[in-house]
Parts: sequence; C-alpha cells; structure tokens
Amino acid sequence: MLCLTARCFLVRLFACLFMCFFATSLLVAEDTLEKAKQELHPPAPHSSNSTSAAPAADSASSSSSHDHGDEVVAGLVGGAVVGVGVGIGYGAYQCFIWPGDKEHGDAVMGTESYPYHADWHGWYAPAGAERRGKIWGGEVYAETGVVENDLQRYAIGGRTTISAFTLRTEWNRFFEERNDGSHDSLTVGTIDLELGITITAKARLGLGLGATITNDAVGSESGLCGVVALDVFPLKPITMQGVFTYGTVGDSNTDVMTVRGTVGVLWQRYEIYGGWQATRIGSVMLDGPTAGVRLWF
Repeated sequence: MLCLTARCFLVRLFACLFMCFFATSLLVAEDTLEKAKQELHPPAPHSSNSTSAAPAADSASSSSSHDHGDEVVAGLVGGAVVGVGVGIGYGAYQCFIWPGDKEHGDAVMGTESYPYHADWHGWYAPAGAERRGKIWGGEVYAETGVVENDLQRYAIGGRTTISAFTLRTEWNRFFEERNDGSHDSLTVGTIDLELGITITAKARLGLGLGATITNDAVGSESGLCGVVALDVFPLKPITMQGVFTYGTVGDSNTDVMTVRGTVGVLWQRYEIYGGWQATRIGSVMLDGPTAGVRLWF
C-alpha cells in the first residue's frame, strides 16, 4: 500500500500531465464536424451525358477499387468472426475445464466489488472454492473532453463483466461552434461483446466484436467493428485502461477508428481519471484530452 506522501505525489503528477494535454488541444476549429459528416455521407455522383461519356478505363478502375474495398471489409469481418470464435472456445476452456491457479488467479471467474477491495491486488477474482468475489461486476462512467477550441466531446459508457465475458458500450457526442456562429453535432457509439483473457492477476485482455453507430442531422450509419481492450491494476489506488476499436459504417464503408487510454485514481468504488482519446472518421481526426468520473460495482 502506498504511503500518503506517495499518493499525493501521484495525484499532483496526474493533474499536471492532464493540464499539459489540455493546453495542446486549444486550437481553432474549422468546421471539423462538417468534414467528418462528409466522410460519412459522401455526395452521390451526378448523372449527365458527360458522365456517361467518361472513359471506360476510369469506370473499370472505380469498379476495381470498390471491389477491393469490399474484399478488405469481408476479410476484416471474417477475421473478427474467427478471432471471436477462437476466443469463445478459449474462454469456455478457461472457465469450465481448466480451473487455473487459485493462489494467483490465472483463471478469472468473477470480480471484486471494486478494484483493490479488501486489499485485493486488482479487480478480477480467481476461480476456485475460495473465490473472493462475485461472478459479475461492472462500471459506469461519464466524461468530457476537448478536441479543439470550439469542439467539445461528451461521453457516457459502461460495461458488465460476467465470468470471462464483457458487454461494453460507449456513446460520444461531439458539439462544435462553427465559424459563422451556428452549431453542429455528431454522435458516435459502439456496443460489443468481449472475451476476457487473463494475462496476470493484475491485467486482463479483452477481444470482441460489435457494432459502430453514427448519427447526425443527415441520418444514421452503422457497421461491424472489432475491439481490443486492456485493463491493468498496477498498484493501489491506480487503474489503467486502454481500448482500440476499428470498423466501417454505411454503404461507403467509411473507416471509424477509436483509440483511448486513461489513468485513474480510486477512492473506494469511486474513481477520477484522465487520458487521451482519438477518433478517426475517414481522414478526419477528432482527438484530445479527456477526463471523467467512474463508479465500480
């Protein structure tokens, strides 16, 4: 257990780092959300005589490019399905066949009420007759972030973990004040089912498959996504989380990728955290510092 002086030092260091990250995000917004929405809803090609007279080579090239894009998406989806299938098989083996090391918690079967509860060395509880935790647990959180000077992000999310499986969701709402004084908004959300693989008693890797959904004034788009998540509980009261999500949405197969990493400080089941989140929609990057509060249960 850390002494009070060390805890104060960590909290102050965390606050200073976050303020530095926040300062780097104070840039001038230039209708960034409009560019992202154009990536999600590309304009339909106009039909005209000149268009019909276009060279056959250009048409063949466009068709070839579209077919290649479909092949890439099909490959990603197929790989994700195979990966999740292998993960589910491993999870079934881990949970129901191989009991693992009871002392070190190699086979995760449940969670504590919250990380480091009762001087436990993490959140996940080991399998076996002397199991300390319960078969399910979870978290909910709310956060805010700055992408640019006039572009903010607000988000809510959470997850529920039952044995080796996790259901996770997050919804991000971007608000932007345009240069002409009007406002714009965009919602990006994900929901996925993950299989957890224990690395050590202090860390767990999650592999999952789910859906990405976007919504704006033009309409909604959706598509499949793959997820990689990592939880690390290095020492009390510190928590570390990382999530990588990648998928495509809409008929245009627009890439939507999110990378986030956070470091938090716990007080019982309550946590305050900060970090960085980057969401890329097509060629448009929406990234910046984030901070929020989390409740474990």
